[in-house]
Amino acid sequence: MAVILQVPFLTGAGASPLGAIGRMSDGWFAGFADYAHLGLQVLPAAVVLALVGAVAAWGFAGQGGIDRGTLAAAAAVGLATAVVIATVLHGEVRYLAPAYPWLWIAGAPGLDRLARAVPGRAGPVAAVLVLAALAAGAVGSAQERNREASQSLLGLRRASEAIAEEAAGRPCLVVTGRLPQVMWYSGCDARLFNLRQVRLPAIADGPSFMLFFEGDPREPEGALREAYLAEVGEPLAAVEGFRDVEVYLVEEPPAEG
Repeated sequence: MAVILQVPFLTGAGASPLGAIGRMSDGWFAGFADYAHLGLQVLPAAVVLALVGAVAAWGFAGQGGIDRGTLAAAAAVGLATAVVIATVLHGEVRYLAPAYPWLWIAGAPGLDRLARAVPGRAGPVAAVLVLAALAAGAVGSAQERNREASQSLLGLRRASEAIAEEAAGRPCLVVTGRLPQVMWYSGCDARLFNLRQVRLPAIADGPSFMLFFEGDPREPEGALREAYLAEVGEPLAAVEGFRDVEVYLVEEPPAEG
């Protein structure tokens, strides 16, 4: 995993996830706070079901071949995987996917025992109904998320294109909460906002920008947001839509005489 996370750095991008850990100003555990903004996405139905199975398996441990040590090992590896990923990357549920199989390994024996506890043919029927409900919920959630992402990225793309036009082929830098998308559409390098104090990195021989994407948890809020805005003038571009996007040109400080 460490090698994979280094690929962006090795290919020339300055926003390597592991590189971000080395920048103490960003905070080692900055990604954890992002999960608080994701609501029910952090605990989708399948994960809740696996947790129920894991608890049941622990309760049934020692009966019928369920080994408590094996359960503890699977749960510990899954938790460690989730913690490492959340530390290295920011709070997006999809990044936690490598931890889910370990959770299901721990939960499967418990779910099997619970299903066997249902008398007669009701057990298989209940299992089929649960699986159908999970599949339907997953498909519906994915469709809704894709619609929102499509509408959101449209405004982000237009704002990034305005940045590219202003940069006019020069080296450029954007401070934003949406690193990969802005880097792709604008052709600029990008940095995350410092959420503890105003810090606007500059780039030699080119312009710097700030991009605010409505509702992004990786952007400053309240007084800190106002402090960032005090460093710039009127928006260079403002795109209204599903999520409003504003772009500001960061003026170069005057040269000291």
